Amino acid sequence: MTAPRCFDRDKLPTEICVHILQFLPAPDLARCQRVSRGFHALISASENFQSMIKCYLAGVTDIPSSSQPTHERMRKLKEWCCAWRSQEFTESIIDDISALSAAEHYLSRDVLFHRRDDAGTHVCTFIQVPSRSRNIPEKRWQLSLTGNIRGTCVDLSQELFAVLELEWHLGGVLRVRLLCSTTGESHRDADCSSFTFNSDFWTTQNRPPAILHMSISADLLLINIATYRFQNHWTHVFNWKSGVRLITLDHGSQQSTGHLLDDRRLIFSAQNATTRQWCLGIADCYDAAGWSGNPTAALRRTALNLEMPTLQDTKYADEASFTMHVDPYIVTSRISAHYPNLPFHVSHESRVITISMGIQGQLENDWLYFVIPMRTILRHLQCAPGSSRSGSPTTEAVTLPWTEWGEDTRYMGAAHDAADGHGSRLVTYSADMTMNPETTVVYKAEFLDFGLVRHAGSDFNPQTAQIHTTDIREPTSVNSGLLYDAGFLTRSRYERTSTNISWPDQLVWGAQFGIGEHSLIIAMGSEFRIYSL
Repeated sequence: MTAPRCFDRDKLPTEICVHILQFLPAPDLARCQRVSRGFHALISASENFQSMIKCYLAGVTDIPSSSQPTHERMRKLKEWCCAWRSQEFTESIIDDISALSAAEHYLSRDVLFHRRDDAGTHVCTFIQVPSRSRNIPEKRWQLSLTGNIRGTCVDLSQELFAVLELEWHLGGVLRVRLLCSTTGESHRDADCSSFTFNSDFWTTQNRPPAILHMSISADLLLINIATYRFQNHWTHVFNWKSGVRLITLDHGSQQSTGHLLDDRRLIFSAQNATTRQWCLGIADCYDAAGWSGNPTAALRRTALNLEMPTLQDTKYADEASFTMHVDPYIVTSRISAHYPNLPFHVSHESRVITISMGIQGQLENDWLYFVIPMRTILRHLQCAPGSSRSGSPTTEAVTLPWTEWGEDTRYMGAAHDAADGHGSRLVTYSADMTMNPETTVVYKAEFLDFGLVRHAGSDFNPQTAQIHTTDIREPTSVNSGLLYDAGFLTRSRYERTSTNISWPDQLVWGAQFGIGEHSLIIAMGSEFRIYSL
């Protein structure tokens, strides 16, 4: 790069500068940003360029650029798949498939966490996923816990392992234990090793609660709880360091859930009982007095409506279920015991939220997808005291077409990685429930270009979102996951670049997929596999 330090970039149109810079390799791009004042602001403002520089500094040098030719991107995709297959390993650790649930294993910061019950003892296994590009070796450790454990949550950046126990002998009290994820001892930053909160609202049913979701931030712990058969839903937020409960959202009978946005705010969903319209709201966990902990009161101040006219007309509207997730690298496979759902994911910079809406009838499943830029939500959902904004525009939310899978087809799972900045990697899996040996299994895959959401330089235009659907017929003897370069698949010239990930001849409901920064995990039945870059 020979541009002088005093180079006046304003003399060249921005479009030409960007076009030239995108062909630079990452080392030259990083040097250009460092030495040239003229290009520094332009490169710093580009998420695509910043992602390339971060990958270069992290030692990841083989990620294909979006400007590379088609054959080069296809070659790189095959190299990714071969790398994952070469480091494949399996371990049978689940004896009873009925015991499998979303809370029992997931991927967090490229560490697989799994919990299984063994004669009253909960064996928690942590597996550090290996990465050749960053010289990260495989590492395993285990913690053994006792008690009536209902849920767990891990934040490896703080070495924090939160365990939720139900103590019936105390009248249905829930106890939160705060442990070190590596040693199992009390966490160093917690004022007390555990704290409890009352659960009288479900003891009248004499049945254990359903712990739908737990998440942790630097100071906050969020727990979503539902009663037996999911008749009522609550969201609790605590300061885990002090054990003080900050807020409780009573969602009533709505199939709602909340998730932490940062160390002060939570985002939650709610449904209008009359219009069947779903809304997103944001609440300040330290401002409960301002709206009395009532989700409806919060929605009067902050709401982003999700328009779903098809949902209002369907005969299965009463059975609709709604999910969202804003924590990176955590995969779930079902909303509840009644509603399996797609995993959903957000990039680790928290720029995009993906939401799936499922309607399950007796003979069919329908899915509705939303992709909403985080800046859109934050612009319309204001949490500052005294702010008021309602009836937010819905034009910036992307509503993708319904997918009808047919009466004998079930969507098994999917995951995508929106963190690499060069075209998302996406894995899908679906199969024919009849499994007739005389027929073929139809694998249906859908591809959405999340890169268009991430890299939009101005306000997001929902018309630029692209989706492709294809049927892939494979022999029934092998059930396969499919690995795609999702960013490439959404180009105007459709090319199928995929690699089958073979699986034994079995069909298991609730397969789980997750893609981390360096790894892919698939858990199905009594087996899980980790594929590492």
